[in-house]
Amino acid sequence: EFSISGGTCTAGGTVAAAASCTISVGFTPSAAGARSASLVVTHNATGGQSTTSLSGTGVALTPVIGVSPTTLSFTHTVGSASADQTVTVSNTGTAPLVISTLALGGAQAADFHISAGSTCTNGTSVAVSGSCLIKLSLTPAATGARTASLAITHNATGSPSAVTLNGSGTAV
Repeated sequence: EFSISGGTCTAGGTVAAAASCTISVGFTPSAAGARSASLVVTHNATGGQSTTSLSGTGVALTPVIGVSPTTLSFTHTVGSASADQTVTVSNTGTAPLVISTLALGGAQAADFHISAGSTCTNGTSVAVSGSCLIKLSLTPAATGARTASLAITHNATGSPSAVTLNGSGTAV
């Protein structure tokens, strides 16, 4: 996990009196957590070896989901589709965010629809610092309050994420 990545010291090289050379060490952890090693330099001075302790911490790469807004409200005429409203799903983590499923649920879930043109779909991978869009509409089947929710199942902590959907059907 530690490697010599450069510097001015070379194997078999010579360092003049009162001079110095450098050794650059890289760190590529294979897992999360504390890691340690030693850099041993063999030389012809007294003692014949010099040892330097190396330490590093591997950090797990994880996606972090952001959903905005988390509530949508619609009002529309019974039997016809409303204009789309958009939910943005973003990834502020350090690994790709994978959206496994988008599912509508709740009392009047059948009245709400994920619209064509959504860029977040089942199986979408959202790159680090990237985002995608979910477009939703309401086609109320009856007058009055219409409620549902959108569950976004993903590979980040806190899955699934939810968006509350509120609607109102109005008479023709």
